[in-house]
Amino acid sequence: TQSTWGGHPRILYVYWFVCLTQLNDRIKLLNDNINIYGQVVMAADAIMAPDAKVLTPRCVASNFFQDDEASQQTTTREKVVELLNNAAMMSADNDKLKTLHQVLELIVKKEPTLLDSFLEDVIAYQQDKSPEIRKFVVVFIEEACKVDKGFVINTIMNLQILFRDHNVAVRKRVMQAFMHIYRCALEWIANQRDPPASIISAWLIVQDMQMQICSMLDSENAGIRSNAIRFIECLILVLSPRTVDSEIPKGRERDISLDQIPKQHPILKYSELKQL
Repeated sequence: TQSTWGGHPRILYVYWFVCLTQLNDRIKLLNDNINIYGQVVMAADAIMAPDAKVLTPRCVASNFFQDDEASQQTTTREKVVELLNNAAMMSADNDKLKTLHQVLELIVKKEPTLLDSFLEDVIAYQQDKSPEIRKFVVVFIEEACKVDKGFVINTIMNLQILFRDHNVAVRKRVMQAFMHIYRCALEWIANQRDPPASIISAWLIVQDMQMQICSMLDSENAGIRSNAIRFIECLILVLSPRTVDSEIPKGRERDISLDQIPKQHPILKYSELKQL
């Protein structure tokens, strides 16, 4: 052996070491292939099982969009929080109003599921010194009730306070909003078969505001008189039963009318409403 390798035993050792190292690498590669093959077989068995749930590309896409939707809502919530914090620090009314309108767009138009979370934060601005900000609160309440008529119960007391505002422009904006809110309240309460005390109290406030507006026909302010007349026209349409010959104004086809109110409703008295 020494003559074969030039009389250098160390070379022989190096040769065997290299061979053993290569053999060890091949054995490791073979084991890895066996493990991969085993995983493939297990996956195939799982897919072929009778109760197996196969994750199709559509499912993957669905999961992606669900995660994206949750992420988007979180992002919207964070944006609303940031805007409200900024508005609270602003001294200029125009900047504050612009910021609050951005909040309105986000939580009423884009992500109405956030209304419950931020309704009170926005309505708190009813105490703001600026009439324009207080008018915005009226707009916000009206838009919230358009999204969910149930918000009438949560906001009617705030609307009543704004109706007593010392600023005429704020009171006029409340009268304009109340035309829609009255219909929302009537429709929502009509569907309550066993209304709690909170709904009864809310309806009493609605009736009180209704009477006050109707009494403003002789107001010295022309704008107040005009809005009072428009509200009475709204009452006539809503509290009149529809017939096949009824002429319904365009865009009011889905509005509630007297014939849709149950005659035995625990709060809404059909006979009293008919006499208004």
